[in-house]
Amino acid sequence: MSTPIVEVIATLKGPRGWKGERGPAGVNAVPTMDALAEYRRTVPAYVTAAGDAVDNEYNADLRLFNESSADMFAIRRDLGLTKASTGSISTQILCLGDSKTWGRGDGYPTWLRDMMGALDGMVFAQGAGHTYPDPRWSLMSGFTLTGIQLYLTAAANATSQVTLTLTRRANGVRVWWYSSGSMGTQQVTIDGGAPVALVQTGTRIPSGLANGWYYMDITGLTDASHTVKVSATTTGGSFWFLGVEPLHTGQAVTTVINAGVSSSTVADWVPGSTSQLNEFNAAPGLLNQGPERKIAIVQLGTNSSASEVANYRTTVIRLRELGYSVLNVAPGGTATSGSRGTMKRTQYLVAQELSMPLVDFTDLIGDDVTAAARGYMEDTLHENDRGERFEAAALLRILNAA
Repeated sequence: MSTPIVEVIATLKGPRGWKGERGPAGVNAVPTMDALAEYRRTVPAYVTAAGDAVDNEYNADLRLFNESSADMFAIRRDLGLTKASTGSISTQILCLGDSKTWGRGDGYPTWLRDMMGALDGMVFAQGAGHTYPDPRWSLMSGFTLTGIQLYLTAAANATSQVTLTLTRRANGVRVWWYSSGSMGTQQVTIDGGAPVALVQTGTRIPSGLANGWYYMDITGLTDASHTVKVSATTTGGSFWFLGVEPLHTGQAVTTVINAGVSSSTVADWVPGSTSQLNEFNAAPGLLNQGPERKIAIVQLGTNSSASEVANYRTTVIRLRELGYSVLNVAPGGTATSGSRGTMKRTQYLVAQELSMPLVDFTDLIGDDVTAAARGYMEDTLHENDRGERFEAAALLRILNAA
C-alpha cells in the first residue's frame, strides 16, 4: 500500500543552503498536514492562559492573527495598488501608539519607512520638543512641548521658532498651526529664502468641535528634500504649531507617519473633545480628508488607564469609521501577566470580534525578560534599535505577503 501523498509532502526536507543537497527538515517541520494546520491556528500560550476563547487562525511564521480578515486584505490590496499606480492616489500608513511607537532611537515607523522605500507623511512638531527628539527638527527656541500632545506651544509675549529639515523628497509642504488672540508676526521660510507671512490656505475643524487647525500650502517646489522654518511672535495671544506635511502632488506614493505619543494611554485616543485623534482629523489625507488609502498600525495598552478595554475597542472602531484599515499590535518586551497581559489578551478578543488582524510583538521578541535576554531592549520597557528594526522587518513581511 502506497504512502498517502499528504504525508509525503509534509515530511519533505528542505534544501541545505541555496543549492545544496536536501538536509534536515526545518524547525517548523510537522509530521502531517493536520498538524501543520494546527500549528498555524494555535495562538501563543499566554493568550489563552486565562481561559479566553481565542481560536481564529494564527500564522505562527508571521506572528499574525486573523490574516484572512477584511482589513488585512485591504491593507495588502492598497499597498499593491499604490505600487502599480500611474495615478496620484497615495497610501498613508499611520503608526499610532505611545513611547514604544515613538521609539528610543528611530522607532519602528522610521525603520519601516526605510525598508519599504516609502516617503514621509505628516511630521508632527512634538518631535522637536521630545525627550528623544526627531533629528529632523533643529534650532528650536521659545516653543515647548507641554503634556501629552502632538503640537508645540509658543512662548507668551515672545518670538518662538523651529526648523524642520526633511530627509525625503517632496514637491510641496503644508504647514499646520492654530492661533488666537493678539498676535505679532507669523512667518514661514522655505530653503533659506525670504520669510513670508503664514496665510491660511484653509481650515480643518474636527467634527463636533468649535475650532480646528489652519494650514498653508506651499506648492511648485522641486521634487527634493526641503527645509521649513516657522516663526511666531505672540503679543498676548496663543500660537500652537502642529507640524509640517510633505506634499507629493500628482504622485502615487506610500508615506509613513510616526504618531507615537509618549505616556499616552488608550483613554487619550478615545474620540471626543480632547482626543489625540483630533490632530489626525485635521491633517490632510488622514481620516476622511482626500481620496488617499489609509492604514493604521495601532500599538496601545502599555500605559494603563480606566476603562481601557472598552476604550480600545471604541478607538479602533472609530479609526475604521474614518476610513482606515486597522492592523493591531500586541506590544513586545512587556509582561504577559498583570494589566499589560490583560490588555494584550483583550486586543486578541477585540481583533477576533471585529475581524481585524493583529501582529504579536510579544511572540516575536519575547516578554520583558526574554526580550532583554535576547538583546532587543534599551531599558525595561522600550526596544533598542535592534528591536525596532526586527519589529519593522516583521511588519514588512506581513505587508508584503501574498
